[in-house]
Amino acid sequence: MVALERDMSGLWPIWLTLFLIMQSGRIWVIRSLGKHWNTKIIVVPDADVVIKGPYKFFRHPNYIIVATEILVISLLFNAYYTAIIFSLLNVWMMTVRIPLEEKALKEHTEYSTVFKGK
Repeated sequence: MVALERDMSGLWPIWLTLFLIMQSGRIWVIRSLGKHWNTKIIVVPDADVVIKGPYKFFRHPNYIIVATEILVISLLFNAYYTAIIFSLLNVWMMTVRIPLEEKALKEHTEYSTVFKGK
């Protein structure tokens, strides 16, 4: 049974390619953070702030990847409402999570110094 009888997009090769690119981006993020990568807000006091890999370009690259995945997977199956609703929910969640993560990093590491003026 297919919910709402959605077919795959005619542009599926593009969406699938973008999805695979995002997965390589996730691997880059995980490799850059090494043993410190996880999905929780855990800060090791006085740990070095990661400024290599995608962190040279973005403060929170994994969140960009997640946002892109939500859109790409939804569009792969022509699920436009899903793309809109879940993207809005993700933005709402990130408006809470990113400030909490930044606060924890600023309190327990040299994050403010490393990213001063960026």
